[in-house]
Amino acid sequence: MIKFKVVVAGAKNVGKTSLLRRFATGKFEKSTLSTIGVDFETKKLIVDDTEILLNIWDFAGEL
Repeated sequence: MIKFKVVVAGAKNVGKTSLLRRFATGKFEKSTLSTIGVDFETKKLIVDDTEILLNIWDFAGEL
């Protein structure tokens, strides 16, 4: 298994959390609470018979 850490950062209220949750869970929520500090999701992928684990960190809109 190959592990990666991915950071999602950007201005507030642009959809970082919505994009992250859609990618990680396949679900889209019409509204979410603002992220305070940091949150994270994990996603397992199989690419060319190799298992990949993404640890995706969602930082609050700080830029």
